[in-house]
Amino acid sequence: MAKDIWDIPDSNHTMDITAEERYWISEHSSGYDILSLTDCQSVLDDLLANIESHLSTVSQSKSLDEVKILIPGCGTRVKLEVAIAQNFPGVQIHCGDFTDVIQLATSEFARLKEQLTLQGQSTAPLERVSYHVLDSTNLPDSPKYDLIIVINSVLASQHNQNFQMLESFRRVISPEGRLIGFFPNIFAVADLLSLIRSPDEVFSQIDIQRSSYFEQKQQIEQVFYSPLRLRHLLVSLGFEIERLEVYFFDKPDVFERVRRHYAEFFHPDTDVVFYEHYLEAVPQRKSRGESERASN
Repeated sequence: MAKDIWDIPDSNHTMDITAEERYWISEHSSGYDILSLTDCQSVLDDLLANIESHLSTVSQSKSLDEVKILIPGCGTRVKLEVAIAQNFPGVQIHCGDFTDVIQLATSEFARLKEQLTLQGQSTAPLERVSYHVLDSTNLPDSPKYDLIIVINSVLASQHNQNFQMLESFRRVISPEGRLIGFFPNIFAVADLLSLIRSPDEVFSQIDIQRSSYFEQKQQIEQVFYSPLRLRHLLVSLGFEIERLEVYFFDKPDVFERVRRHYAEFFHPDTDVVFYEHYLEAVPQRKSRGESERASN
């Protein structure tokens, strides 16, 4: 049998889903020093602008109180769902993660609501935010979502687990829905490391053929896709790519956060900027053959 060129085999550092769950619960429970993109106002503003653009299209066929948004792998910071609720009152926002992570997120959400109340601000828009224990690799068949927002949550060490997550998103997205978000780019880490380390050191952490990055500080391997692999993965699952771009974290607020988080391998040159994929994809409406026939 010929080798599948898109295959990403497991390595000695690959964790199964149970070990992955234990890892993330441990990290969040111990006050994990996470690089949260949505803590950065510039990134959050860009996301909200893109969400608004999509919702303006969706609202032509339904009211905002019928719109359902899913944030899988929501983590514990709660800023994204709060910002969406405050900017688009009426939409339903479902946030999902592992059991212990959801408990922490629920507590943080309650704390933030209490803080807003003490400040005299309305918390009414937040009543449509809900938290659920969800397995992103096997989401319930309903409801169907008009928008699925992924913020660096498709980076398991097991390629098959990432595949199952995206397959699950495709199954629960509405016909007019959209998948948007940020996905780590393997070449970004390779770029940064190659500026300050020898080739041997770079390739001790990065396996380009496997699209994997071994984080020495956290002792965890994660799959960071190349643009070509990410595109292929989504198209093979029935998505149509509308935007797949390099998003540079060069605005002051996010630039400084990223520099602090990745300080151990950041070159002192101030023009060194980290980047990721920014993606927008929709369910395929026509097969490639049908599209080609329509264009002829």
